Amino acid sequence: VTLAAMAAKGTSASAPVLFRAYKKESEIEVWKKAASGRFVHVKTFPICRWSGQLGPKRKTGDRQTPEGFYTVPKSQMNPNSRYYLSFDVGYPNAYDRAHGSTGSAVMVHGVCSSMGCFAMTDQVVGEIYAIAREAGTVGTVLDRCLTMAFHGAKRVRSQTEVAHGRWGVGYLSTWGYFDSHRADPVSYYHRGSVGIPRPMRLAHPERLDP
Repeated sequence: VTLAAMAAKGTSASAPVLFRAYKKESEIEVWKKAASGRFVHVKTFPICRWSGQLGPKRKTGDRQTPEGFYTVPKSQMNPNSRYYLSFDVGYPNAYDRAHGSTGSAVMVHGVCSSMGCFAMTDQVVGEIYAIAREAGTVGTVLDRCLTMAFHGAKRVRSQTEVAHGRWGVGYLSTWGYFDSHRADPVSYYHRGSVGIPRPMRLAHPERLDP
């Protein structure tokens, strides 16, 4: 079914993949790069469990699921995980470290039990893992794992939710860039020093989601 969906969207199993995770909605979207060069939405999976609250991870042991923009090289994939299958999302990134955030081994994994990770059912993580494994098999393409508190058009309207500090305007700007251009948001986000995004004016800020 997933391969058929990829073909229908003009992409393939070996094309670069981007995972877009939302904590509040408990879901992970799968986006694949199409022949046009733009990313297309292929499928959405439910997150079985995540821990902590909306907002970023700050330190080791806080059991908080992180929010940010991360890359996942093949070396971070673990087919022999205690949690069925897993891959490390790459927390902390350069921005996290520059702001004093600590921690490690934040995974997308199976078994549906979380102490700071994105826990899926074994069936779901099996499919997600296979999508990540097959992506970028030609060349040195990295997978992307992008995590956010909540959906775009919904999140920008709530002052309570936007009040998560640095996970506010900069991240919204970068997501707006992705939603407008369907291009790699990590490259856009990391144009500034240690991942500080430059401001961006959106033509239609009220329509961040397709």
